[in-house]
Amino acid sequence: MSLRFAFLILATPAVWAQTAPPPRVGVGVIQRPLSLEEAVELALKNNLELEIERTGTAAASQSLQAARGAFDPIFRWQPSVETRNLPVASVLQGPGGKLTENLLAQNFSLLQKLPKYGASFQAGFDNGRQTTTNTFSSLNPVLTSRVVLSFTQPLWRDRAIDRERAALRISRKQIDISETDFELRAIDVVARVEQAYWDLAAARQGVDVAAEGVRWAREQLALTQRMIDSGSLAPVELAASEAELQRRIDTWYSSLGLLTEVENHLKTLLAPDRQDPLWNDEIIPSAARTGEIPATELRAAVAGALAR
Repeated sequence: MSLRFAFLILATPAVWAQTAPPPRVGVGVIQRPLSLEEAVELALKNNLELEIERTGTAAASQSLQAARGAFDPIFRWQPSVETRNLPVASVLQGPGGKLTENLLAQNFSLLQKLPKYGASFQAGFDNGRQTTTNTFSSLNPVLTSRVVLSFTQPLWRDRAIDRERAALRISRKQIDISETDFELRAIDVVARVEQAYWDLAAARQGVDVAAEGVRWAREQLALTQRMIDSGSLAPVELAASEAELQRRIDTWYSSLGLLTEVENHLKTLLAPDRQDPLWNDEIIPSAARTGEIPATELRAAVAGALAR
């Protein structure tokens, strides 16, 4: 009778399986201890969602810089050189029947749009020099110059707001919105990292508990076998012990699968891409969670949340 039951036990591979966990898919042999502070730091550095928000904030800053360009002063220098050869009917107007005129101009201008009330200011300095072959010209060369100062102030249209000031105001609001979005995203990512970190710690503890249950089930199966061999227990009880061992082994494997899922979720928050070496490591949470309740009064916490 004892040889029969010994053969039944040897025919069940899971009964004699090792308590060491089987290799998990996608997880290497390198164990990486990770504290909560290190996990949060990695998330703030590498998380793709935060990188997208940083890009949005940088784009809003560039839009503001472009909107401010409408109020940059504009300086212009317009030099010109011109030679004219005109046929004339009389040699008195030009020797050889040709009138030659040379013109040289140097014009400068400055345009400044003011940031208030839609006003603008413009200053210009125009000067030119003209020479001619006309013998009846009393001045040769002729020099001309003028200074132009102008100030434009709209009385009704565009006085309260115009396109440039509206674009500047909108760009400033977009920066505030993008910074707020980045802060909210950072808070959300940190909260999810903390949750995933403690989920991983709980999943690892669950695997340890399930492995301990398998060990106790094996000991119970061995005890049942000894009692059957001694005649103090009916042989039918062996099937119940084997079934309980198989159930606990299934629970152990299920907890290992859950551990892998939770660990991968944490890695998606910490690693920038799938090529990062972190994906091949086994993360070991090194922080110990305490049961202390934070000393925060509810109304003060709500007031702080509304203020931020």
